[in-house]
Amino acid sequence: SIMEILSATSTDNGATWSAPAALNSYATSDTAFDMQPRIVFSRGTISSKFVVAWESDTSLGDTIGVDNDIIYSISNDLGETWSAAAALNSNAATDTGIDYAVALAANDLGTVHAVWNSSETTGDTIGNDRDIFLSRSLDQGATWQQLRVLNDTAAEDGDSQDFTPSIVSNGDARWVVMWESTYDIDGEIGVDKDLFLAGTADNGDGWTFFGAAMPNADQFKSAKTGGPNDDSGVMLSYSEKANAFIAVFVSTADIPTPFPLSNAQPTIETDFDLLISYSTSGFFWSQPEPLHPLFHSDNRFDELPTFVPDSEGNVVALWRSTN
Repeated sequence: SIMEILSATSTDNGATWSAPAALNSYATSDTAFDMQPRIVFSRGTISSKFVVAWESDTSLGDTIGVDNDIIYSISNDLGETWSAAAALNSNAATDTGIDYAVALAANDLGTVHAVWNSSETTGDTIGNDRDIFLSRSLDQGATWQQLRVLNDTAAEDGDSQDFTPSIVSNGDARWVVMWESTYDIDGEIGVDKDLFLAGTADNGDGWTFFGAAMPNADQFKSAKTGGPNDDSGVMLSYSEKANAFIAVFVSTADIPTPFPLSNAQPTIETDFDLLISYSTSGFFWSQPEPLHPLFHSDNRFDELPTFVPDSEGNVVALWRSTN
């Protein structure tokens, strides 16, 4: 491959690491671009496994096309060895759409979900704009069910783009997916980027599309105000301590600042800032607030957030900034 997926393992909590090795089984025999790997740890009643998925234009020995598809591999021995790479998206042998930006999540029941965005038209039933696709595995990534389109607006949203999904589980049967979209829901929220939401409380047997995720989506309509009020780059996690879902995302919306600083601006202005929102159900979310007081006046670009909560209520957030 031109670009490979490499892996390394640690048996001492990250103090030392093995030498990097190619994870994708076809690494020495193709010229594919393998990119954006994602990994989850799946706990099972009998054994636990690592599951990895990534995007690639490999043909897997001419068994699928050379359009981008979602490829996966699993490890039963804590990352020492990996199964032969295989296509995760069930239409890989026949589709022509570009599949990329995969996200993975696992619960404690052996279920793994994968979500990604794709330009596939599913037999011309939807447009070739980007939509959100999902597939479920009930056996810790060993096999994957028929894919489904997650955004119910896919057949009617025209050239609107849905992309960069994030997914999380509460460890049980409740799952939440968020992504950014330019669909204006018949003019209700504007054509700026807003966060959309889908969820399930039955381990993925049925999904509900909720539309705009954040309660302020209709307050910042760039089509009407002329401002680039975009919400994007969402990352989801779940706090066991708080029994709550957490969303952190990038926004250019000029929302009021909640921090009572004497020299504070009344709003956080329209630079790129990080906002945070909470939900106990995963389906209804709190009003977004700035993640940190510095966002009230920094006038800088803050983006690409990631964060991890522990079981004691501590959360560590990282992001890229020009501050």
